[in-house]
Amino acid sequence: MGFTKYLYIMKTKIVLLFALTIITCFFHTQLKAQNKPPKFSGTFAYSTDTILDAIDFRTMKENIWWGELIPYIVSLKNKNHFSCIMDKLKEPQLLQINFMKSGKHILVPGEYYVEMDDDIKIGFFKVSERDSLVFSGKGSEKYNLINAVKQQQNKFKDLTSKLNNPKSNKDLQVYLNEYTKLALRFMYEQSSLINKYDGVNKSMKKLIGYEFDIYQTYWANILLYFYLYDKNYANETSRKIVKDALNNGILSFNTPDSISVLAPVQYMGLLFRMKVKMVINNEPTNLASFYKRLKENYTGLVRERLMVEFLTSTSNMSFITSYKPDVYDSIIVDASNSVVHPYYKELIEKKGRTRKGSKVLNAEFTDLLGKPFKIESMKGKVVLIDAWSVGCTGCALFHKLFESRIHPFFKNNPDFKVLSINADKSHERWIEGLNSGKFSANEYLNVGVGELGINHPFFKYYTNAMPLLLIVDKEGRLITKLSGVEKIEEIVDVINIALNEKNIK
Repeated sequence: MGFTKYLYIMKTKIVLLFALTIITCFFHTQLKAQNKPPKFSGTFAYSTDTILDAIDFRTMKENIWWGELIPYIVSLKNKNHFSCIMDKLKEPQLLQINFMKSGKHILVPGEYYVEMDDDIKIGFFKVSERDSLVFSGKGSEKYNLINAVKQQQNKFKDLTSKLNNPKSNKDLQVYLNEYTKLALRFMYEQSSLINKYDGVNKSMKKLIGYEFDIYQTYWANILLYFYLYDKNYANETSRKIVKDALNNGILSFNTPDSISVLAPVQYMGLLFRMKVKMVINNEPTNLASFYKRLKENYTGLVRERLMVEFLTSTSNMSFITSYKPDVYDSIIVDASNSVVHPYYKELIEKKGRTRKGSKVLNAEFTDLLGKPFKIESMKGKVVLIDAWSVGCTGCALFHKLFESRIHPFFKNNPDFKVLSINADKSHERWIEGLNSGKFSANEYLNVGVGELGINHPFFKYYTNAMPLLLIVDKEGRLITKLSGVEKIEEIVDVINIALNEKNIK
């Protein structure tokens, strides 16, 4: 390595580490005594008929949805009084509040930001036709601000749903104009609302603005719908109207500042809007070109956050064409070498564990009879590993596709097996999902993970996102991780090639 290149690399690392320090300090300039872990307490009086027994105050490490989940589960005892101290919190994090019954999440009232020193009293009760959460106590202003922002967003959804559905190209033009006006109006009103809350510090206001910046993404989704999915507008004139609206509209791709890395919705939305712009403008959306765009158009911690979102999220390959495992593997290597942030680097390197030729983790599971089962026992077979959980829409969609379009080619081949791994903690829930026929089939090798759930070593090693789809060769080496964008014939070809390889002696 040349000295100049070495200096450049070291300078980059120093700048990024400095940015990480700035983020931490940014939240302490106005609240110098932030040293107590946040506390939540209150009385549960939710109006649902379902009797609930616990609340899960859940956060995510570094505010990344696809990373480590940190649950704080408290029981509803003593006449539904509860109290929770989040002793692991070190920085502002998104907080997801989940109501639970018998270990299952029943209701998710909302997401908020939690900070050190918060001492929040929560009231659950019903106002008019909606059940509500009301916050009071130290730090409660930001929770009530987020509630107010959500109310504005619900109003936006109500108003846009009442717009007259277009029936002609002229109507389409009017509809898009009206939708754009509403989006711009609510973007302005949200900004004004956030700015007027004096009890919330400036850094938190900025963070809330990033996380709840949904109007551009909603607008892009509407454009995509008329351009790609509504067959009534699958003509040149209609698509020109949509394209002009896109290129003359409200989409912004400006680089957010470093504080935004704590706002996952900002990055999910930014990636989605980038893809929509590329699709509608007929720009290349193959894996390599999209990754190159991320690297060239953004810098520093923001670029790293975009990389980790793109390479680890469950929807990362939507609208990406020409997906090839070898290209994906090379991108993982490049990203691992480029990223400085320790946790981002860890998550990206974890994706490298599904590189072609890697030995599949020889984890132990439990079969339907309660007997231990190890993956190595399937040596000599080509295996599709399908990990799923009850309620996972993507899992159900893949199973339906696999059963109708792929499995018929191989179901009578003794050298091909499907290993179906259920990720639910409850044995009853596993059996319920199996018997429904939506996620698995009795003819597969069905195994479970028991009470560990997604904390099972297999999921900790690979991913906690479902479905997890791996094709393994006869020697127990990974051939590919399916991304969900492969064509049927591509999957069939991969399995056929593996089956035709020389058997192990």
